[in-house]
Amino acid sequence: MSSVQVTAPDGATAIVQRLGAQVTSWIPAGGGEQLFLASHARLGEMAVKGGVPVLFPQFADLGPLPMHGFARDLPWTPAGEMTEGGLRRASYVLNQPEGWGTRWPHPFTLELTVAVGGPQLAVSLTVNNTGGRTWYFTGGLHTYLGVADIAAARLDGLQGRIYRDKTRGNAESTEAAHALEVTQETDRVYLGAAGPLVLREPGREVLITTAGFPDAVVWNPWAGSAQRFPDFDADDYRRMLCVEAVVIGSPPILEPGQHWTGTQTLTWSDI
Repeated sequence: MSSVQVTAPDGATAIVQRLGAQVTSWIPAGGGEQLFLASHARLGEMAVKGGVPVLFPQFADLGPLPMHGFARDLPWTPAGEMTEGGLRRASYVLNQPEGWGTRWPHPFTLELTVAVGGPQLAVSLTVNNTGGRTWYFTGGLHTYLGVADIAAARLDGLQGRIYRDKTRGNAESTEAAHALEVTQETDRVYLGAAGPLVLREPGREVLITTAGFPDAVVWNPWAGSAQRFPDFDADDYRRMLCVEAVVIGSPPILEPGQHWTGTQTLTWSDI
């Protein structure tokens, strides 16, 4: 089975792909689809642009591994489901893959838990050092939120935060906007941006909170993205905004036997 639908008692659902343990759909109770999925996404075949890809052990190109590491490209093992407090929880596990010992010689276990119910989706990533040496990592949850039209969407909560702008050679700036409007290609790492963020558009808002993830990435590839990304249609960029929960500025250092956990929680409301 390439994917599983996780259904809460109140009817809220999430769909999780076995490949990458990637959440590719989230419908809160009483609401509609909240995540973006590229028009030509080849689900079950490869990591796709959309949903919530898991980035580990490297964010982007901050190291010698392929872009965003390898966790999103490998099949994870289902580790059970349960209902608790009105939420339906599904867990997945990934161990050190064969053949990566020379490029990532650090034994590990990853655990991903997806909890859905009511207006919420919570995705938690736990990284365990199961080897005998200390190592560090970067990574996160590359969350693609769907929007009706990026021109009408606003992201609140970043004012005053320092960010690195990848479109300007990682130049550092301070966010001046009270509500961020995306009007061109945007690729920013906001450092120390763990406070609540709110994505707003007419008739809907999504509250974004995190625990363990100190940084945030905001990304929209803008016009021309279909030429760069085969799974995009020409207008797909208008339907999405990535608000990613990441750990980049201060990579976690895990000694043997230690673990780290980060969680991103999305809360939908119909306004």
